[in-house]
Amino acid sequence: MTTFPTSLLGRWAERWRATRDRVRTERAIARLSPALRRDIGWPDAVSHQTGWRGHIVDGK
Repeated sequence: MTTFPTSLLGRWAERWRATRDRVRTERAIARLSPALRRDIGWPDAVSHQTGWRGHIVDGK
């Protein structure tokens, strides 16, 4: 049986890891050349999503 503080901490850690992974991915893609980003559809493929702290990923 999981206690409330432990489950709360686990959910927080999971969200933190997911956010860290997303930011790391966004930074890696941002380092690619514009031609490669265009080929993979970045940022058009994710323009509806928000990035770190709720900012729009593609800067719009």
